[in-house]
Amino acid sequence: SCQSLDDEVKDGDYVVAFIYKDQTYWGDSYSKFDSDIYSCMTGQKVKVNVSESYYDDNYETKFKPSSQAKVSVIGGTAEPVVTNADGQAELIFTEPGTYQIQAWKEDGLLVPCVATVNVEKAKIEDVTTTVSLSKGATRGIKVTVTVPEAQKADKTGMIIYRSKSKDSGYVMYKKVAVKGSSYSITNTKDAKGNYLTEGTRYYYKAKAYAVIDGNTYYGPMSDVKSLTPKITDVKATVSLSTKNINRGIKVTVKVPETQKAEKKGFIIYRSTKKASGYVMYKKVAVKGSTYSITNTKDAKGNRLVKGKTYYYKVKTYKVVNGKTYYGTMSAVKYMRAK
Repeated sequence: SCQSLDDEVKDGDYVVAFIYKDQTYWGDSYSKFDSDIYSCMTGQKVKVNVSESYYDDNYETKFKPSSQAKVSVIGGTAEPVVTNADGQAELIFTEPGTYQIQAWKEDGLLVPCVATVNVEKAKIEDVTTTVSLSKGATRGIKVTVTVPEAQKADKTGMIIYRSKSKDSGYVMYKKVAVKGSSYSITNTKDAKGNYLTEGTRYYYKAKAYAVIDGNTYYGPMSDVKSLTPKITDVKATVSLSTKNINRGIKVTVKVPETQKAEKKGFIIYRSTKKASGYVMYKKVAVKGSTYSITNTKDAKGNRLVKGKTYYYKVKTYKVVNGKTYYGTMSAVKYMRAK
């Protein structure tokens, strides 16, 4: 009891002494926290309950929630928090350490109570992430995020951020819960659902996060890594014909219908030898998947020689951000001119 000197004092008990301020009506109220020692991690809310004493009709000491009491860190500079109608308040500590907190009221009639708060650094704050990139599927970037094997249990998952600028404009690309130490995903589309732009450099960074007691904590941000998406390799095929053509060869080049938009056009090469001597015969911009031309003259403007064999091969090209990219060269096809 807070009103008696007859109670037995046992090991581990706390003894609180106070002097009545109200020596007329003895209206001072003894107060207490619901715990003498609280423990939490940095960034985690600490919930405290403050109670104050009163007398019932039989002059027995009882306790009720102490509303509108102020709770603060002794020696701290932050504004105190105020208890609600249930005597509850929440504190947050951003730095590890041992703190003493107190509760009081402005009228001075609530005897201040004191408790200890032990704050540990959240383990997630030490979980470092590393980002590595590689050219994955067509127009995609494979993003791999890893944490040290010894720290994988200290996190709930990883958050990956993406931007087109190294120093700004980052938005969350992926937040995923991961049990292991590594996570990989191939990024093929932007936030609007469009394929990544070929020739454009994309920047990535990541951090780990942990959810503890309903609170989310974050590890430090990783270093930034960047890469440009793989350029689509559109491979064309060549077919030749001399049907109804006098001293000429009809050259037809083709790409799969599904890839026609991935190229700007074709470059056709010609030679009189299978393994060497190829020069560009025709470069042409083509929207469709097929292009045909009848070759009747050589590089000097002379008609093709009847009975002579001519060799052809082709590759696609595209222009991205002013730079030209080429597809893989096709297999060689040949035919004699009629």
